[in-house]
Amino acid sequence: MGLNNTAAVPQSQLVVSHAIATVAKTIDEKILALPGSRDRLLPAISHAIANYEQAIAAIPGPIAVTTSRHGQEPALAKLFPSADDIAIGLGRSIAVRNSINWFVENGHERVFAVMGTRVRPGSPAHALTDHTFRSLAASAADARECLCEAAFTSLLNAFVTRLKERQREWRIMHSEHGQGETRSTALATPANGPSPQQQEVFARHLDPAAPELTAEDTLAALIDWLRAPEGQLRVSTADGQSPSLPGVSGNGALSLPLMSSTDRRHWLVCLTEFPLQEALAAMGQYPQPNRYILI
Repeated sequence: MGLNNTAAVPQSQLVVSHAIATVAKTIDEKILALPGSRDRLLPAISHAIANYEQAIAAIPGPIAVTTSRHGQEPALAKLFPSADDIAIGLGRSIAVRNSINWFVENGHERVFAVMGTRVRPGSPAHALTDHTFRSLAASAADARECLCEAAFTSLLNAFVTRLKERQREWRIMHSEHGQGETRSTALATPANGPSPQQQEVFARHLDPAAPELTAEDTLAALIDWLRAPEGQLRVSTADGQSPSLPGVSGNGALSLPLMSSTDRRHWLVCLTEFPLQEALAAMGQYPQPNRYILI
């Protein structure tokens, strides 16, 4: 059962402001120059942000992650088969390596981040593997906002990519050599491409066979695209994929939800908190980062 039912109003106006700036930076100026375009876009932007905020709110945590507590916290033993897995997860996470200097420079001793993990194939006990971290921040709320902003940026980038494909389809169909060709000339939808709802947006507003692809039609397509944000990020119950974790620091039992995004891998996720020095030590121990979560 999904956990991301549509919410009407975003909780963070800062995230909405960042989203508006991202639209202005990403979308063709001709679209944004249309009369009233920003006012027409704002409800759709707010809808997408609210959707992501509600989905991300279902991610449990923060859970304190540290090797020194592995033998004392039953939840950590469930999350990480061994204490070494904590160091491996931190040291091999590309996002940790890319972001950690900011925490050093700004004097933060603890780091919050979204952690993803997966069930080890063939493991009857639901042992977890491939731990990795992203959306590093100085607080739990900031980590959630970081993930929300990443999802919205991905949503816009996916629109721009699909728009360029549609424009290419239009040029092919209307070129001298493409006259009379059918929709079979359209580019194939790539793996992890638009959802069926998003594909319908382009079919409805930007027909390659139309005499012209107008800025007005593109704006209408963008508004509808923003109203179908689930393809970029969803959080749902794990349907038996996640082990039941013992109480974390006295709290009740915990089950990790499943996060689906443009990544072909789906991740069991929770919010974590870990010491800065532990991350730095892990980076020194595992200097070749190779783990990431694609949004």
